[in-house]
Amino acid sequence: MTSKQFNELVENCILQMSPAIKEGDSIFEFGCGVGAALKHINDLNNTLTISGSDFSENAIEVIKTVFPNPERFFCMNMKDRHPFDDNTFDHTISMGALAMYLKKDEMLIAMKEAVRITKPGGSLCFTTFLEEDGIHIGTIVERVNKSFWIEHQDNLGIENIKFFQMKNNWDRYFFVCNKR
Repeated sequence: MTSKQFNELVENCILQMSPAIKEGDSIFEFGCGVGAALKHINDLNNTLTISGSDFSENAIEVIKTVFPNPERFFCMNMKDRHPFDDNTFDHTISMGALAMYLKKDEMLIAMKEAVRITKPGGSLCFTTFLEEDGIHIGTIVERVNKSFWIEHQDNLGIENIKFFQMKNNWDRYFFVCNKR
């Protein structure tokens, strides 16, 4: 995928979030890597408070050089409890990390943590899932049917789930939802 295609993918995903990301909002990314998605989001709206976590120390060292507040980025597993109070962020995202590194039961743990740190009514976006009958497994650890998220929405504390085909990414999907 080219950087242009990646940026289109990120924009397509965040444009589906409701409430939308607006000036002055806070956003957290699980599995932020070196910050490619967050950098593009910040380029679109540089008034945001941006934070993230990733399990790679090297990635976190890089992202700390990209953003002016390095203390807002953490080297940790997305399944672990993050150093924030409940209801801290307006928006929480994960651009691919859940599907790339976790099995279904682990995804649920990470999702619960993402929901915990999101404000009530806040929007969440999770990408790069492949359904059971999907063709291109690539970096996907475990395929996840859309129905899985519907079945677990009450336990996760989310609502208003909407699924979308990922732009420039074959047969993968993403979903947006809100914290109840």
